[in-house]
Amino acid sequence: MFLTIVLILFLTALGYQLGLYLYLGLKLIAYQEPSENLYIPKNQVMPPPVSVIICAHNEKENLQALLPMLYSQLYKNFQIVIVDDASSDGTIDFLREEEKNHPNLKVVWIKYRPKHVQSKKFALTMGIKAAQHEKLVLTDADCRPDSDYWLTGMASKLENEVEFVLGYSPYQMDKGLLNHFIRFETLHTGFLYISAALAGHPYMGVGRNLAYRKSYFLKKKGFYRIHHLVGGDDDLFVNRHACGSNTKVSIHKNTLMHSIPKKNWQAFYRQKVRHLGIGKYYKRKDKIWIGLLSISSVLLWICFPVLLFHENERYYAIIGFLLRWGLLFAVFISAGKKLNDPINWVLLPIFDVLYVIYYMIIGTKALSTKNTRWI
Repeated sequence: MFLTIVLILFLTALGYQLGLYLYLGLKLIAYQEPSENLYIPKNQVMPPPVSVIICAHNEKENLQALLPMLYSQLYKNFQIVIVDDASSDGTIDFLREEEKNHPNLKVVWIKYRPKHVQSKKFALTMGIKAAQHEKLVLTDADCRPDSDYWLTGMASKLENEVEFVLGYSPYQMDKGLLNHFIRFETLHTGFLYISAALAGHPYMGVGRNLAYRKSYFLKKKGFYRIHHLVGGDDDLFVNRHACGSNTKVSIHKNTLMHSIPKKNWQAFYRQKVRHLGIGKYYKRKDKIWIGLLSISSVLLWICFPVLLFHENERYYAIIGFLLRWGLLFAVFISAGKKLNDPINWVLLPIFDVLYVIYYMIIGTKALSTKNTRWI
């Protein structure tokens, strides 16, 4: 009886994963990014103006590297809004000097934060209100655009009835298992939210590479009812307001925004607890299907060794895992090519195990933690 229950759980979890990964994988594989969106149409002398919004706290060195890349963007009419969130490393002095030499740079200085509003959301709200233009493209100070067409590629999708453009932001490649795992986890997350958006069901985006309209933000009262939460200024805002008819994706290789990954497991742990902690505020249907994906992974790895040590059920376990790994290899190799973020697929079985441990530890902590910090 016990083995029958274990086998049923194993096959149910396996069926859910095979079906979901196959469905989303086909959506991503079938999508073709229009290359013409990266260039200004010949009959369009002046494209619609855009404001780039960046919130920064003690990010002087990162801004010194990022701003020249933004100044060189091949877009004819754009503004850069930097919100300095009470920095103490000389960021504001650097930005004031930059402002003198670059008329399209606007600096918003926050000296004090209201206690009832989470600092990142307050800073972002102040930046959006200060923005001159309707189209907003968001990124972070520790990000680096992959080309001078990043802004053109993101802004060009924000047209007609489109309110959200979801971009992809991989992490820079480095040595070590942590970097490999961070990049795998980022690719896995990117695969899920990009593919879901292509399937007509956008459920999240990342603030490192995201675009939406100022009027829409103000119409929806910004971060009303989520202003006190740490995080969610990107994924939770998208989860609440994006839908299939008002959302596009931008995943051309020239519109990627690379970010600097964490260098140690402790910093990565704190970051992911903050990120995953927002998941409990998603719409119910999103919590269900994403939660089932995580639970099914855990169930597979719990049931697998049990079935492996029983002769009659052993073949179900082996064949099931071979089918799953075969699909995962195909999905992540294809996703890496589509999102221009290839991973070391040889390490996929190791990533698979680490991902289960990751969700069991960090997911449990995130669900039980109420107080986390942005900075």
